[in-house]
Amino acid sequence: MFEMKNKLEKVVLMTRQGIECREISRELTDAGILFETISIPEELSDAGLSYARLSDARLSEDRLSEGESAKPEMPRQATGQKIWECQDGKGRGKRIEKQGVLVLSDSAFVCKQLLRENIPVIGIQKVQNQEEFHIQKESHMQKESHIQKESHIRKESHMQKESHMQEESRIHEESGNHEDFWGIPYVVEFINDTDVTYMERIYRRYRGIPWDILETERCVLREITTADVPRIAEIYKAPSVKKYMEPLYEPLEREVAYVEDYIRNIYGFYEYGTWLIVEKSSGTIIGRAGLENYGSECTDEVDDQGETANPGSPDGTYGEEEKVELGYLLEDRYQQKGYATEVCQAILGYAKEQLGISTVWARVQEDNHASRSFCEKLGFQKAGEKEDIVNYVKKLY
Repeated sequence: MFEMKNKLEKVVLMTRQGIECREISRELTDAGILFETISIPEELSDAGLSYARLSDARLSEDRLSEGESAKPEMPRQATGQKIWECQDGKGRGKRIEKQGVLVLSDSAFVCKQLLRENIPVIGIQKVQNQEEFHIQKESHMQKESHIQKESHIRKESHMQKESHMQEESRIHEESGNHEDFWGIPYVVEFINDTDVTYMERIYRRYRGIPWDILETERCVLREITTADVPRIAEIYKAPSVKKYMEPLYEPLEREVAYVEDYIRNIYGFYEYGTWLIVEKSSGTIIGRAGLENYGSECTDEVDDQGETANPGSPDGTYGEEEKVELGYLLEDRYQQKGYATEVCQAILGYAKEQLGISTVWARVQEDNHASRSFCEKLGFQKAGEKEDIVNYVKKLY
C-alpha cells in the first residue's frame, strides 16, 4: 500500500471541449506545480468509456495498437488509473497517478469515475471562448476575493442546499453543458474561477489534510484534526475554561467522532469554522478561535430599553444574511500576552477580505467581564442581551 502525498504536485485538465487554460498553466508553473492537458476523444460516448482499475501508479501514457488490449500482467512496474479506452480494445488511453494529483474536467462522467478511484477532482460546468476569457480575467487578489465572496453567497442552510444545487444544475444545462455534475463535491462555472490556492485547498480537503488558514506574527491558524483532540482536552481542564465553555464529549472517543463530523460537515460545507491556534516558535497548540455559522435564524435579544435589538433588521430577524459568530479560547498560560488580539484581528480581516462576510457577532456571558472588554477593544458594539448572555456585533463593511 502506498502513502498519499500531502502536497499537490500536479494538476491534470481533462477536457472534451478544448478549455482555454493558459492563465492557469502559468500560475501553476510559477507555483512549481506540474500541469498537463488531456483531450478526451469526442467520438467516445460515455457508454463507450471504460475505467480499468490498476494499482500503485506512475503517470504514463498507454497507446494501444489495433487489436491489442491492456493485459492484467503488464511488463512494467508502473501502472496507474486508466481513464479511457475503446470498448473493443482499440484506441488510446491515459493513466493518472493517484499521488499528489488533482484533476479538473468538463466531463461529469470522468469526474465521477475518478471519484470512485479516490482521485481528487474539480468539475467545470462551462467553457469560455477566448474573448470571454480575457473579459473575465482578473488579477490574482481580485479573483481570490471574488471566489470567496461567491462561495459565501452560496453557503446556505443545509435545508436550502438541495434546492440550490438543483437551480445550479438548471443554469449549467442552459449554458450548453448538459452533463449532470450532481454529486461532485467541488464544481466551478469556468476554469478561471479557480486558482492555485483554491486547488491546493481542495486537494487537501480530499486527502483529509487540514488547511492552513492564516498566519500572524507569532501564530498560525489551521483546521483541527482528530489527532489534536488529546491536546484540546488538556486545555479544557483549566477551571477558567470550564466556567465559560461547554465541555468536550466524554469519553474522548465521542469527541473524536464529533471532530470527524465537524471536519466533514462544517469545514467541508462552509469552508470556515473553529480553528486551532498554533504558536510558531514552539509548534504548540495554545488555543482555538474562529467563526461559527448559525444560519439566518430569528432572534429575540432585548436591549437595555426593552426593545428588540438587531442593527440589521427592525423585525428582530437576521434577514437573508447568515449569522456568523466570532469565538476564541486560549490556554491560561498564554493569556494576557496579546495572542487573542493578534489572532482575532486577523480572523476579522480574513472574514471580510477572503470570505466576504459583512457582519460578525459575538456572545459573551454577562459575568465574563474580560471577554466583554475584549469585544469592545476589537470594535464590537453591544446589541442587546438575553438572560445571562450579552450580544455584540461588528460591521466589517
